[in-house]
Amino acid sequence: MRFVFKPVCLLILLSITTSFAVAAPASVKKISATSLEHGVRTEVSLSQPVKYHYFFLTNPNRLVVDLDDTKPITVAAPSFASAPWISHLRVAVHSPETQRLVFELTTATKAQLELVHSAENSIWHLNIDLQQPATLDASTAAPKIIPQNAPAPPSPPSITKTADAHQAATRCINVVIDPGHGGSDPGATGLHGTKEKNVTLAISKDLYALINNTPGMCAYLTRDADYFVSLRGRLSVARKKSADIFVAIHADMFSNTTARGATVFALSQRGATSEAARWIAHNENIDDLLEVGQADNKDKDLQSILMDISQNETINRSLILGKNVLLNLDEVSKLHHVIVEQAGFVVLKSPDIPSILVETGFLSNAYEESQLTQSAYQQKIALAIYRGIVEYYKQYSPAGTKIKS
Repeated sequence: MRFVFKPVCLLILLSITTSFAVAAPASVKKISATSLEHGVRTEVSLSQPVKYHYFFLTNPNRLVVDLDDTKPITVAAPSFASAPWISHLRVAVHSPETQRLVFELTTATKAQLELVHSAENSIWHLNIDLQQPATLDASTAAPKIIPQNAPAPPSPPSITKTADAHQAATRCINVVIDPGHGGSDPGATGLHGTKEKNVTLAISKDLYALINNTPGMCAYLTRDADYFVSLRGRLSVARKKSADIFVAIHADMFSNTTARGATVFALSQRGATSEAARWIAHNENIDDLLEVGQADNKDKDLQSILMDISQNETINRSLILGKNVLLNLDEVSKLHHVIVEQAGFVVLKSPDIPSILVETGFLSNAYEESQLTQSAYQQKIALAIYRGIVEYYKQYSPAGTKIKS
C-alpha cells in the first residue's frame, strides 16, 4: 500500500514536535544578600522558575543548594560582612545542567527556601533565609528543611565523608584568573565589533566555575564584570589571595587577518622569542607601563615586584604550566605556535608566582572571532586551560595541597 503524506499530517506532526520542545535553561541574573531580623536572606534572581534541592554538610559546616536546568552562574556572589557566621558563598558547576551554591558556615544553622515570582519585572527569586545561630535552639540546630516543590536529597554517600576529610586536611591550591582589559580599556576589537574584554571575561568565568568545582582548588578573578583593573590591582589580587599560579586570558589581534590559533606565553628574561611575540607584548603592556611609571615613586615594593625577575625557577615552572595548557588547547583550537612563547608581558612579572598568558585566538580573523563569541566554544577553551592546570598540579602540588579530581 502506498502511503500518501498529506499536508494535514505534516501540520499534526509539527504541532506534536513543537509541544515537546525543550525549554532553554534558566540563567541567574543577580545574587544579593539582605539582613533580616534574625538572620540573612540571600536572593537569587532567575530568568524563569527552576527546581532546586538543598542539604547541609558538616566538618566544616556548609549549606549546599543545587539549581536544576540552569546555565553556569557568572554573576558575583555577595559579601556577608554583617553576618560573620557566613564566611563565604561559592558558586560552581555541579553538572552540565545543575549549578551549585555552597554557603560556607562557621557553625550550624537553619535554612528556609522559597521560590517567588515578581510580577513587576517578570523575574523569579529563590529566597534562601539563613537563621542567625545565636537565635537557634541547640537541640534543633541545622535540620534538613526541604521545600514542598523540591524532592528530598538522597542520603549522603560515603564519598561525602571522604570529601570532608580531604577538605579539612589540605589547603586550597589558589588560582588567580585575570580576564584581560575591561571597562574603559576594551582591548582588541574584532572585524565585526567583538570586544576582547567581553570574550576574556566569559572564558575566565567558565574557568573560574570549573576550578571552584574541584575539591582542593580555589579560583579568584581579578575582575568579575566590565570594569578596568590596573596592573597594580591585578598583581595585588594575586598577592592577597596567595596565588599559586596566575593565568591571564586574552584574545589576539594582528595585522595579518589570516593569522589564527591559540598561543600560550610565559615571561622571558631577555625579551620575546619572536617578532609576533614582541608586537603583541607591546600592545598588551602599553597602558600598564604608563601606569607603572606613575607609581614608581609611590610604591617601592611594587617597583621591586615588577623589576625583580631573576628567579629562573619561576619561569621554568611557568613554561611547564604553559606546555600543559598548550597541549590541551591543541585538542580544541588550531595552535598559532606549537611551543610556549616567551615575551616581556608586565602582568607576568611576579618573581615567585608561575604565570602564563593565554591568547585564545585572533579577533582579527573572521572565523575565530565568530568562534570566540559562542558560549559553547568559550567553555571548550576554558576546559582545555583547566585540564592543563590540573595536569600541571599532578606534578607540582604545593606542600599541604591535594587535588581530588
